[in-house]
Amino acid sequence: MSGVKHVGPARADLLKCVHCGLCLTSCPTWRETKLETESPRGRIYLMRAIDEGRIEPTREVNAHFDLCLGCRACETACPAGVHYGLLLETTRAKMALELPPTPGERVRNFVLDHVFPFPERMTLLVALVRFAQRTGLTRLAGKGPLAALVPAFARDGAALAPDPVQAEGRAIEPGIYPPYEGASRATVGWFRTCMMPGFFPAIDRAAVHLLREAGATVVIPARQGCCGALHAHAGRRELARRLARANVEVFAEAGPIDWIATDAAGCGATLREYGELFPGGDAAADGFAAKVRDVTEVLAELGLPAPRADVPERVGVHDACHLAHGQKVRVAPRTLLKALPGATVVDLPGSDRCCGSAGIYNLQQPEMAERLLGQKMDAVASVSPTVVAVGNPGCLMQMRKGALARGMDAPMRHPVEIVARAYPRAGAWPS
Repeated sequence: MSGVKHVGPARADLLKCVHCGLCLTSCPTWRETKLETESPRGRIYLMRAIDEGRIEPTREVNAHFDLCLGCRACETACPAGVHYGLLLETTRAKMALELPPTPGERVRNFVLDHVFPFPERMTLLVALVRFAQRTGLTRLAGKGPLAALVPAFARDGAALAPDPVQAEGRAIEPGIYPPYEGASRATVGWFRTCMMPGFFPAIDRAAVHLLREAGATVVIPARQGCCGALHAHAGRRELARRLARANVEVFAEAGPIDWIATDAAGCGATLREYGELFPGGDAAADGFAAKVRDVTEVLAELGLPAPRADVPERVGVHDACHLAHGQKVRVAPRTLLKALPGATVVDLPGSDRCCGSAGIYNLQQPEMAERLLGQKMDAVASVSPTVVAVGNPGCLMQMRKGALARGMDAPMRHPVEIVARAYPRAGAWPS
């Protein structure tokens, strides 16, 4: 793949913004602060001023970029087609070169560089989190006499521990899984992501189960690794490129594949934009990106057989930012859910407004994240669902935290978990 020298937003991309302001009301931080500097338009003004040398890249300026969630709702609202997500990521890459890291950034960078890219270290992290959940340490970290001794970011992290129900069972092993019945209708490469096998294996199992029900052969390459999404969001684009290179090569070696699917919206958005990590252009990365789909898109395209069981639920639908705004996927999850016998499907008010998770934003900007989470939980309460469909692991953890804090009964579940209930098949997994 081609070498990359450019750092910072491209001048042509910065000039696409016509400063019309139609993005303002879509921006969570502008809605909360009413400050121009906390809007997409205002941040692009700052980016241009830095690019033109009119202001220095200081910590004070960088704070405005740090407060941005990167939810990309502004992209949906923008009539000029400004790719704000790319502008933000490349700006953060430039600022990372210009400014020495804060202590918090050093911790973040260490974890991103030395934990996420290494599956065995992620396995250890998962084991530690599960141990803390089983022994009650996560609960003690948030309340009681130990809470005062635990750093704030650790308390926040403990509160985000995944739902034990979704963490039950073993992760999908690499291999080839044919359709349950009939000839294969498509070959789907499964991108496992860092988080899902350890923290949400039940979601992965449900997703692959449904793909096989739909007649797909599912290929899970063994040597795939972290997608690099969190690295790209944090401005660590060189490591994101290295991770992208490795994944593109691994899936190329897997043989002919029709689609590359995942059930993590944030990862999917980055995978679909692998080509943008290489400003000089890269055919292999572009080819990989062109095949990436959210699992709900693939299932809606292939079509599932007639449901075999009722799903008597009132399903509230939340649109994950990187699914609705980053990938422009809204219809497919609703199509699958509305086909369930016995289910009633309702949108949460402001269903595509950010819940405050935004990768690890809720650990770095907890005050703003809590404000947005409160609004999201108000939206959940207003429609009285029995279950909430949430298509991204970060949103699942954030919204579960909010539900537990309010004593809500409705669980947060990935759409494929809900849909899979209509397709029981005793003894089918993983044979």
